[in-house]
Amino acid sequence: MSKRELRSSFEDFVRVRKTNIALIDTVDQSALETIPPGFNNNVYWHTGHLVTVQASLLYGRAGESLPIDERFRKYFAKGTSPKDFDKARPTFDLIHKLLETMIDRTAGDLEWLYQLIYPEPVTVTSGKILKSSADAMRFLPIHEGIHLGMLSSMLKFL
Repeated sequence: MSKRELRSSFEDFVRVRKTNIALIDTVDQSALETIPPGFNNNVYWHTGHLVTVQASLLYGRAGESLPIDERFRKYFAKGTSPKDFDKARPTFDLIHKLLETMIDRTAGDLEWLYQLIYPEPVTVTSGKILKSSADAMRFLPIHEGIHLGMLSSMLKFL
């Protein structure tokens, strides 16, 4: 992937992330933790999951330090559930702030993220194999879009 393609993928990611933020901002505080019928998670979980996946795929999987607290993985990684939340989970306000600040963090890191190779490939749920942070940057707009669809559907039941 060229630097230009990486920048384009990042811009796509930012557009979908901002759409997710705008959608999340429409949810009443009292509904953030409601799991609608037919769903496994809630808006709170999806919000934390978006931050966690971004940090994990761009930084953690490449062997870099996570730009978020390690406990995010416990609560928001694939396979986790808000049914297992406890009082030690990150606050929604912190997660929401990270949704926005991680955009700037990633923008500032693009030059060196471009060069990071994973020690071992990662296969995401869709079957796509990621071998680098550049691959992850190409995948993140898709991941954000999947969750945008899930959140949009979920909000119809809240």
